[in-house]
Amino acid sequence: CVVSGFEPLDILQAIFMLAKQIEEGRAEVEIQYKRIVKPEGNKIALEKVSRVFKIVDSEWRGIGKIPLSGLEIRAEYTQFNARKFNVLVEKTKKFTGCRCGEVLRGIIAPPECPLFKKVCTPEDPKGACMVSSEGTCAAYYKYN
Repeated sequence: CVVSGFEPLDILQAIFMLAKQIEEGRAEVEIQYKRIVKPEGNKIALEKVSRVFKIVDSEWRGIGKIPLSGLEIRAEYTQFNARKFNVLVEKTKKFTGCRCGEVLRGIIAPPECPLFKKVCTPEDPKGACMVSSEGTCAAYYKYN
């Protein structure tokens, strides 16, 4: 994994760094975007987030439950918790054949999903990977 900037040169350098990791058999987090991103992160932001939220197990669409991967508002901030309003959130419709979870986990490439470019497009997305322009399938759709 490489944390990269958005400029063309940033992206090229990040791709090079990823290729080097693959060639060397490494899998680690590296920072290409050193002019902005620091190894210790944004200390002020991290402190504020940890004061208000606690780390919990979380369910991720297309992937399932991942231990200690989500945030939940701490008890002392309950007055700000949107859950107290009992807002009805529609269940996400699961489309038969959508393999977004496998795409997200790197098991398959987007074209291997039977819905990709057929019934699943950026204009009519069927899975999380196609919903936003930053989704794996949406990016693949646009740039391939």
